[in-house]
Amino acid sequence: MENQGNKLVKNVKIRWVSILELTKKVMNEYCIIVVKMALDCADNNFANVNFKFLCDIEVLYGLVVLLALLEEMNNLMKLSQA
Repeated sequence: MENQGNKLVKNVKIRWVSILELTKKVMNEYCIIVVKMALDCADNNFANVNFKFLCDIEVLYGLVVLLALLEEMNNLMKLSQA
């Protein structure tokens, strides 16, 4: 009996790999987001929570690592589809 194997799905926006673009946008606008949250802290508890979260160095390191991981996974997906 012969096995045809699984066919790879093309890179589409609805898969988890689409988090790559979101992570890139957050990292590109990180300083602006932090400043906006800092300005809104006095009036908005949600902004205060987000500001504290974004100022955590472990969160920033996590975003950097996540971005690198997602870029490599995206490269691997493109390579496997070629």
